[in-house]
Amino acid sequence: MFRIGLFVTAMIVACGGLAVSAAEAQIGIDSARADIVGMPLVTSAIDISKARAQPMPVLKAPVDAALVQQAPGNKSPSKPTTNLQDTGNPSVAPVKWVGLVMTKLDQDKIEYCTGQFIAPRIVLTAGHCVKNIDKNTWNDVNNMTFVLQFQNDEGSHVYKVVCTAALDAFTHPANYASLSEDQQDAADLAAHQNDYAMMLVDGDSLTGVMPWQGDWKGKWLGATRVGYPGDILNGEIVQQAHGIVFFADAIPIFNIG
Repeated sequence: MFRIGLFVTAMIVACGGLAVSAAEAQIGIDSARADIVGMPLVTSAIDISKARAQPMPVLKAPVDAALVQQAPGNKSPSKPTTNLQDTGNPSVAPVKWVGLVMTKLDQDKIEYCTGQFIAPRIVLTAGHCVKNIDKNTWNDVNNMTFVLQFQNDEGSHVYKVVCTAALDAFTHPANYASLSEDQQDAADLAAHQNDYAMMLVDGDSLTGVMPWQGDWKGKWLGATRVGYPGDILNGEIVQQAHGIVFFADAIPIFNIG
């Protein structure tokens, strides 16, 4: 079984030395807020008004016809209202280890994802936030930053990304283009079982690191999901939601239509 700890160690070795100091990564600091680890905040320097959340991959899961249930009605359910109880406080765990991964794709296009420190200089994020497996290309690390404790255009520190890494399994097979649609769907599902990546940044976390466990299956009843969903408060407020951990191997699929 793959061990995240080995991945972290290998990534640090592969990336080599850090040539950029943490001080060089900080920009536009002009105020402080005591509730975020007493550190200066980057203010009015992070504008995500034109940025958009990195789109989630669209996967076509195989459907067991015996499990499909037709829901009544012909309209999609209304969008749920924002639950402000799920709004995270970036000064406390677990969201004090979380931040915004920003990637400038071109002059007018910026995408963002969620990331979190799992080691002093290692940020865990989604694989599709650093690599485009459809084009087999990687985002340019020179255009990537990580804003720790991002909230309402502020954060406690801006880190430069030194390098990124993902599992070899997060890729399409070489003959993907010649596969049938069903085979491509199966290849997509297989690749996105490994849709996570790590980034080495140019300074240590100011707030510590998020605890993690690789062999968690069957050992935990719940987990907390954190992130910056683009359709909630414009993606500028970190969200957290605790829930039960379960295995969805045989859960009925509902077809809304």
